[in-house]
Amino acid sequence: MIHVDNLKVYIDCSDSPEMHTSEYEECDLYFKRTLRSTDAYSCGKVRPFGLYFEVYPSFYSPFTLKRFLSFSGKGVKNKCKSVLKALDTDNRLGFLPREDCFNKVNNDCEKNSTFKVLFYVRLWNPNGDKEFVLSESEKRDREVINTSRLEIIRLLKAKFGENALVGVMNDPFARKVAPELIVDESFTSKKQYLKQVQESSVCIATTGLHSSIGAKFAEYVSLGKAIVSESFNYCLPGEIEESTNYLEFNSPEKCIRQVERLYESPDELLKMKEANLRYAKEYLQCNKIVSRLIGEVNAN
Repeated sequence: MIHVDNLKVYIDCSDSPEMHTSEYEECDLYFKRTLRSTDAYSCGKVRPFGLYFEVYPSFYSPFTLKRFLSFSGKGVKNKCKSVLKALDTDNRLGFLPREDCFNKVNNDCEKNSTFKVLFYVRLWNPNGDKEFVLSESEKRDREVINTSRLEIIRLLKAKFGENALVGVMNDPFARKVAPELIVDESFTSKKQYLKQVQESSVCIATTGLHSSIGAKFAEYVSLGKAIVSESFNYCLPGEIEESTNYLEFNSPEKCIRQVERLYESPDELLKMKEANLRYAKEYLQCNKIVSRLIGEVNAN
């Protein structure tokens, strides 16, 4: 809960579409990331927060330093690491996904010389993990997600061969169920991953837990990529539309057909890249997000 002038504003970035009842009752305005259209119409205080992804300032700010320190581990060593991260705004000592990584996109949207499709994902252990105690429906949800992701990876590898940058993250569950599809960790560091996104023609996004729109979708939009995305039904600010900003799929087979469609239509692929860059400049740059939220508060 934050205070803007005399209003209480609550920002809910959770995966679940369920409203936080006590916070909703207490606040004057409620911004929700995973916002169902029914809630948008029936809950008068609620507004769409929009897409989210991990990004840090490319300039020094005492507020950033304070935030890093508040989330750092205990002990002098951890505090020192947090200070260095806050001060290393040009990534000379390490790498964090900073604004410049996304703002310095090739805005002329040149066609790639080689068509590449990217789909790196994690698998969810349906037997539970240290973060969650799962219900039976949540276990089934994870099983469905895993099955779909593995099938998409196998179909992409079969169709596009070495031009399919695909695989699953390395963890104990992945090593158990799909060791042959694990991606070497040298390709999945944040720096290398973003480099591969920038080099790809098409990026695939699947919905996460609770069918939420994942951070990868936002990263793809911000980097001006052509996107093939699993169907979602959540409210977003501005105009982001199927066929303009992404192609939709609801099965592994349709996913492959949509990738093929973009492969066979370079003009459509290029127009989608340009549309996503326009949306990113208007709705995903940090200053634009804050300005939009403040504008909503002032209009309340």
